[in-house]
Amino acid sequence: MARVAIVTNSLSGGGAERAMNILANELHRLNHEITVIAINSSPPDSISLDCRIIEIERQWRGSLADTLKSLKIFREKIKRIKPEIVILNCDLPEFYGAISLLRAKIIAVEHVNYPWRNRELLGKFIRLILRVKKTEWVTVSNHLRIWPKNDPPNRVIYNPISAIHKSEFRGSAPIKRVIFMGRLTFQKNPHLFVEIAHYTNLPALVLGEGEDRIHLLELAKRLRVDIEAPGFMKFPWQEISDGDLLIIPSRYEGDGLVVIEAL
Repeated sequence: MARVAIVTNSLSGGGAERAMNILANELHRLNHEITVIAINSSPPDSISLDCRIIEIERQWRGSLADTLKSLKIFREKIKRIKPEIVILNCDLPEFYGAISLLRAKIIAVEHVNYPWRNRELLGKFIRLILRVKKTEWVTVSNHLRIWPKNDPPNRVIYNPISAIHKSEFRGSAPIKRVIFMGRLTFQKNPHLFVEIAHYTNLPALVLGEGEDRIHLLELAKRLRVDIEAPGFMKFPWQEISDGDLLIIPSRYEGDGLVVIEAL
């Protein structure tokens, strides 16, 4: 049995977070001592965690002072846990893990082609520290390499997906509405989705939250797109109906969990 700390951006939000929750439950089932540390505040995920949870509750896109405060809390918590293995999931956990004194084996997960897109210099510095700490790298797809040196990963482990409610659609119904599901960020390219809704003159449903939400709604208003954007949905697939068309306009993806779940 091992003491494992899984450090993630938040308890919910996207495929990476969902996959870590499933992983945590599976490791807990195998009798490992698991603690999930969620840095940012978020609503609960549809996957209920069976293990110990620590929520640092940093405000997403918060101030530098908020980040330093949450870093201090993270260091105190990780020191108390004394994990043998630390799993770092995405950029912010990498940052916290790299600049903290961890007497543990470190495993980092590469989810996308272009991590640290807005903070490239900082990202290179953090990855250098992780390299010095002999971090093992896991990718979630065999087409991914480890940025910035394009190194091969130590292992490829595909993200797990959760059991979802299955709906039976005829598949021959006329398209009545277009659907976007995912984070509202540059990577997911939701603005192109709004343009598609405009040119097809179809109503649009946007399921997700993110930094581009305000700009996206402004674009929809300017293009006179009939759009619903309820935000984050705990069970998004329950919102899909016969005649809906799911559109995935991402600029780049890791393993595209939305596509897999849709299939």
